[in-house]
Amino acid sequence: MLCLLSIDTSIANENKYNAVLNIEDDTIFISATLPISVFYNVDNNQNGIISIDEFNTHKSRIKRKIHTHLYLSNQLYKFTVKDLKITPNAVKVNNAGINTLALSGKFTMPIITKSLKLNMKLFSQNKPDSSYLITTKNNQKPVHQFTISQSSPYNSIFKNEL
Repeated sequence: MLCLLSIDTSIANENKYNAVLNIEDDTIFISATLPISVFYNVDNNQNGIISIDEFNTHKSRIKRKIHTHLYLSNQLYKFTVKDLKITPNAVKVNNAGINTLALSGKFTMPIITKSLKLNMKLFSQNKPDSSYLITTKNNQKPVHQFTISQSSPYNSIFKNEL
C-alpha cells in the first residue's frame, strides 16, 4: 500500500508546529514537524547552530527520544511509532543550521477505537515552540483537529467520529 504523507500547512496557527494523523484500515500514518530545540545537548560546539554533522552524530539519540515520547494509547496498550524517518530542515540564510525536523512513521494496531489518544511529549523550552496543531484524517479527509501543548500533552484523536 502506497501512502503519501503531507504536512498540512494551510491549518498552521501562529507559533504552532503541525502533525497529521492519517487513518487507513488498521494503520495510522503520522507526518509532523518538530523544532530542533526539543532535543537538548545536540549542539556539540555550543555555537547556537545545529549543523548536519551534529544532527548525524545524535540521530540515534533523537530517534530514541521520539520513540519514548510520541505514541498512541488506549486504556490497555501503548503503540509506538514504527518505520520512523526523520529529516533535518536547514535554514540556508546566513548558514543558520537546522531549525526543524520532518518526521514520518506509522502506528499499527489490531483495531482502531474511539478511545485512542495521541501522547506527544516533545516540547522545547522556548515558549513559541511549545504546541502542536494536530489534524486527524480518515482516508485523507479531515475528521478532527486539536492542539497538544506542554500543559496538555495528550488528546483523543477522534471527537465522536470513527
